[in-house]
Amino acid sequence: MTGRADLEAICDLLVDLANDADGLTLEEGVDLWKASLDVLAQTKTTISMLETRIKDELESPKQIDNVVYRRKPKGVDRFDHPGIARAVLDQVRIDYATGEVRDLTPAVEALRLFTTIYLSASSQAKKSALRSLLGAHAAEDLVEWERTGSTIDVIPLEGS
Repeated sequence: MTGRADLEAICDLLVDLANDADGLTLEEGVDLWKASLDVLAQTKTTISMLETRIKDELESPKQIDNVVYRRKPKGVDRFDHPGIARAVLDQVRIDYATGEVRDLTPAVEALRLFTTIYLSASSQAKKSALRSLLGAHAAEDLVEWERTGSTIDVIPLEGS
């Protein structure tokens, strides 16, 4: 089985190659560059496979030496845009029969919130605007978190 010492030997070889790069001919440089790209591609594949294995084992946080490892879900917020539009429009006091705006202040506030919600690149700004518009509970009804995968969270313990 390949171990840490084998990987350290590969790293040492790559350091030696980097140190010798200035003395290489063009042909040698191109050949070793292409081989190094192959090594990089295989390294990325190996890291991905190791991460998958680690995540499979991390049903709950595990401590190894003075470090805690845990699987941390990652995802994105999916916004209910028609629901948000209805909530913003509900803030404008309009007589829908005549189209007359009865009070301009809520209309300006609704436009500001609409701009914050729809033109913000940050989902946090959208969440904040929805909370100020609707209150925390109602705002959560318009946002659904969708899991897209997981990462490995590495937490060094104090004194390590």
